Amino acid sequence: MNTTTTRADHRGIDALVAERITDSLNASHRTVAWLSRESGIASPQLHRRLSGRTGFTLTELGCVAMALGVRVSEMVPETSAR
Repeated sequence: MNTTTTRADHRGIDALVAERITDSLNASHRTVAWLSRESGIASPQLHRRLSGRTGFTLTELGCVAMALGVRVSEMVPETSAR
């Protein structure tokens, strides 16, 4: 998977972040309910974020990263400067 994005790809970044979080969640054999409890993000809001319909805030990404034991940078695609 190409993780480098450009400004033109900005609408897809939310979906890529959601996919990476879902992958980390699945790899840890945890549920969305568990992530909701551990991150402090309400379940309906977390489901919207994980569907890619709305993006995670930086604070939410930090909470998710702490819960999953990963760095925020592992969940965010690299961007290329133009």
